[in-house]
Amino acid sequence: MKKLLLIVAMTVGLSACASQSENTQEESDLKQAYSNCIKTAEGAVEKVQACQSILAVLKQDEKHQAFAEKETVRVLDYQNCIQAAETGNGQAYAKQCGKIWQEIRANNE
Repeated sequence: MKKLLLIVAMTVGLSACASQSENTQEESDLKQAYSNCIKTAEGAVEKVQACQSILAVLKQDEKHQAFAEKETVRVLDYQNCIQAAETGNGQAYAKQCGKIWQEIRANNE
């Protein structure tokens, strides 16, 4: 997780110094990093939380803001679902959690 946060911090720092064409590549790389993060998270709440730091950076870019806001809601829904299941309030949520996770992954393939 520390490595992921370091990568995000480096991306943000470098983007301030980069030219417009480099910014476009970095933005694309950042969105790809989020996609890879989601794919490797395999539904683990801790790993999904790490992916939210990438979404926070994506929200700062107007081109990706709508995508990042929508994904943030999905990720929060998923985390709430898992938390409910872990506290015993989520027996009926197991199926719903799986559906939300499938939607998140499908959106990022």
